[in-house]
Amino acid sequence: MKKKIKAVIFDMDGVLIDSEISGYKYYKQASLDVGAKWDEDMYLSTLGMTFADSDRKYIEFYGSKDILDKVVQRYHVLFFDDAYPNGDVPLKKGCREVIEYVQENNIPYCLATGSPMYVVDLSFLNQGYDKVPFKHIVNGDEVENGKPHPEIFIKAAKLMGVDVEDCMVVEDSRNGIKAAHNANALAVLVPDIIKPDEEMISNADYIKNDLLEVRDLIAELIIKD
Repeated sequence: MKKKIKAVIFDMDGVLIDSEISGYKYYKQASLDVGAKWDEDMYLSTLGMTFADSDRKYIEFYGSKDILDKVVQRYHVLFFDDAYPNGDVPLKKGCREVIEYVQENNIPYCLATGSPMYVVDLSFLNQGYDKVPFKHIVNGDEVENGKPHPEIFIKAAKLMGVDVEDCMVVEDSRNGIKAAHNANALAVLVPDIIKPDEEMISNADYIKNDLLEVRDLIAELIIKD
């Protein structure tokens, strides 16, 4: 018998927003612009992390906070000050449709992202939304332990007044899907920039191609009153 759900938790970057491929491009460019070393595996390993956790990992990688500061400053100019406001970081396929579905069917839903709130605003307000389409949000500044720790999903479930075990979590990254698995939630993987490996596949209850397929899965598994 398939596990049923009462609520849905969405990651943002790489799930709702097509930001991880763009982020890869601009982080690489920023690194090269300031003369810092670049490593693809290092970048991919930080996906899903809070900015604070990612920074700590990069300081160790660079061996210097000064180098990180230079990369981040350049990255912010390229990505957050330019690409986002120009509308160059689009919504993922099915984003509007899956959000509309949970709204229209009164299904509790929450955003749980390692990004800070200003990135959440940038992500939606530059794509035609007049406000962020989430009542419940847990961002990376509100957790002590970033993904793959399950804290962010546990907090998201509490905001909605449900048990995390009764939630579907929609994720794309290795850290995110592991966090969903660690939370004992229903883990749904929608691959983005990272090709799923054995660990990711084993941590996922379902693997879907896009958010339209996720919408159909929600319709199938949601407990109806």
